[in-house]
Amino acid sequence: MKSNNIYVIHGYTSSSQSEWFPWLKEQFENRQVKIDIPNMPDSENPHLETWLSHLRKNVLNIDENTMDEQTEGLQEFVDEPLEIARIKSLIPSRVVITATDDDIVPTEATQKLAEALDANLIILSSGKHFIARDGYTDFPVLLNEIQKLINT
Repeated sequence: MKSNNIYVIHGYTSSSQSEWFPWLKEQFENRQVKIDIPNMPDSENPHLETWLSHLRKNVLNIDENTMDEQTEGLQEFVDEPLEIARIKSLIPSRVVITATDDDIVPTEATQKLAEALDANLIILSSGKHFIARDGYTDFPVLLNEIQKLINT
């Protein structure tokens, strides 16, 4: 069985111990899957260059078996257009999950991103922004999607 590296990058005001991140890591403890959730610097006041520098130092084992999950962002993080072709070349299997009641990122924006990335789009009827304040301390839908990707 191949080894898989999964990097989960938390968002604004979060940490590796927030939301559903510890739960997800626990789901793969006894498998050939390495989940790394680096604590991003100053998440209460994030800056793009600082975060990119931190990621360059801490996200080292990227290969064809690495998966990516993007979380929240602030304006500085979205001012520049995404390098869609580069993302597609680095991440051959892409899944985007949203909820119709997301109160932070409109579902339509997530749908446009999924289309641009040629990603499998999953729209849930509830879940808001999938964070702890919305009741998300586990995320079975995400776990199921990761398991599908690992088994392909």
